[in-house]
Amino acid sequence: MSNNRILLPADLIESGFFSDTVLWAVGSPVPDYHFGWLLNHHLGLGFDRKPELDIPVMPGPTRQKPAPAGLFEAVERRPEIAYFAVFVHQIPYTEAHAYLYHNIYGEKRLIPEMRHVDYFFLLPDLPDCAWIQELTKLPKVRWIKQLDWFTVKSKQNFIL
Repeated sequence: MSNNRILLPADLIESGFFSDTVLWAVGSPVPDYHFGWLLNHHLGLGFDRKPELDIPVMPGPTRQKPAPAGLFEAVERRPEIAYFAVFVHQIPYTEAHAYLYHNIYGEKRLIPEMRHVDYFFLLPDLPDCAWIQELTKLPKVRWIKQLDWFTVKSKQNFIL
């Protein structure tokens, strides 16, 4: 039995996934379910949480502590996998989707180099996405900023 593997180059996947898209960062202290409701209620959008698209991020390597010597000593727990919420909005009259990523899971970040960002929007570069400018009028939204893809080091974490 042969062990054939097909390896796809990461830069090819990234260029295909991010082509014709715009990335926005949002600062808002509300939980993800409430933020999705704000978007749907105030802007008339249809963002739905898709748990099957949640992004699992494995914990980084940790230093191992010595094994417990006695029966009643504390047992070391394995670090848990962080699941970052993803919401999807079907853009009307197109096959395009807008994605909302929650950047926070406990103390972990989906994009670690951008700790100050609470949410990311990955939008197709279409005129139908002009509603992004209306976000600053929503209650609890502190700021929004369009980002350049070259400033994001961990952009592979956005790939679904």
